Amino acid sequence: MGQKNDLANWSVFLLIFGLYTSITYYLFNTIYYVQPTPFIDELFHIPQAKKFCNGTFDEWDPKITTLPGVYLLSVGVIKPLAFVLDLNLCSTYALRVTNLVANAFNFLLFYLLLKKIYSKVQFTEQKILFSALNMAIFPPLYFFSFFYYTEPVSTMLLLLAILLHLQDYFIISSLIGLVSVITRQTNIVWVSLLGLDGVIYVLNYHARLRGNKNVLRTQSAPKYIKAVFLMVYNEKNKLRLFIDVLKVVAGYAFVLATFCAFLIINKGIVIGDKQQHVAAIHFPQFFYFTLYYLFFTSSFSVVKLYPFYKFLKKNWKLTIFSLLLCSVIVYFNTLVHPYLLADNRHYTFYIWNRVYGKYEVARYIFIPVYIYGLFCIYDNINHLNFVNQLGFFISAAMCLVPQKLVDVRYFIFPYLLLRLQIKHSHWWQLLIEFFLNIFINILTIYIFITKTFYWSDFNEPQRIMW
Repeated sequence: MGQKNDLANWSVFLLIFGLYTSITYYLFNTIYYVQPTPFIDELFHIPQAKKFCNGTFDEWDPKITTLPGVYLLSVGVIKPLAFVLDLNLCSTYALRVTNLVANAFNFLLFYLLLKKIYSKVQFTEQKILFSALNMAIFPPLYFFSFFYYTEPVSTMLLLLAILLHLQDYFIISSLIGLVSVITRQTNIVWVSLLGLDGVIYVLNYHARLRGNKNVLRTQSAPKYIKAVFLMVYNEKNKLRLFIDVLKVVAGYAFVLATFCAFLIINKGIVIGDKQQHVAAIHFPQFFYFTLYYLFFTSSFSVVKLYPFYKFLKKNWKLTIFSLLLCSVIVYFNTLVHPYLLADNRHYTFYIWNRVYGKYEVARYIFIPVYIYGLFCIYDNINHLNFVNQLGFFISAAMCLVPQKLVDVRYFIFPYLLLRLQIKHSHWWQLLIEFFLNIFINILTIYIFITKTFYWSDFNEPQRIMW
């Protein structure tokens, strides 16, 4: 009976998957028809990938800030195909197809991850499939699948690393994690988070083995750290425990050590155009992320308004302190990157210049919303192990806070991690999420295709995108 159900579930998935990829391929060709030439970041990525494709590996565009992982993966697929088909596939179209393929794999990975995460939760197969579809059409990630950007491939590799990690293939997971770091340096924080989860995995295993109830019953509370410390302190065979931890985290430790060596040799995380990508301390980035999270999870977050009200009422001193702290951060630490003010091809340009930049009071009006967003994010992951909760906030901060430029692409992966953890959802919430994503995708594609303008120093028409 179980095998028949699995067969039926996979049959339905393949049907939806086929329809999804067909529509996506049609949209891909539609966008390519109106924008067949490289656009914005593609002006750097595509020429560099073509150099690699033609065997020129000793030339590098200094404007590129990411490592060449995406180019190497593209060439690794394109060159064998070009040889077999006897065709020149080092074209803009073929390179963009890299992300189209990654987009399809992401749908599959979302589905497999949700099945794994929800395996111990009463969650129907239909809801899992629908949730995976909603994540696959997540607007910022979905839109960049039509261009040669790093996000779709980077996301695919991280999702694959997480899936392998959850299936206890730790070494393979860490190797995939290493490849993900080569596509985008900031992925190191998420790979390190997997390593931290590996430590928790081993400690909890030893706690179950020894019947340590203190460790097992304090999983989601700060007391967990104290309980684990006492368990390790009282452990008679500490060498055995250390070896067990090392078996799980050795691969992740190697990736982290390799990355640290890269930082020393490169004298920083950014390669190429370092002057325009200087690390900063920009705490409001996390505030902007909360708005991003609330908007795309609006159907899930709206039901937390009353619990949030009760929390504020019960913790009024903390509320006042939070309002004051956020106000101080906004006043002293609101940074504006020159690109945000100059490049009118991004939605962030219009949001900033018509809201935050035009009305300075808006920066403070949104503070209660930021706090609500933080509350919803915490509520989303409060079922996780306390170290995982803390690890997420630290990892997200390490990815976002050093960035002076406000760019929705920075928010994609932390958002997806949070979305994977939404376990309690009703059909009305999933349907609202679906139609919201569909509407935004249609709107962004329509704007990109139909709304053009020209720059005085650029012959090609300019368009608006994320």
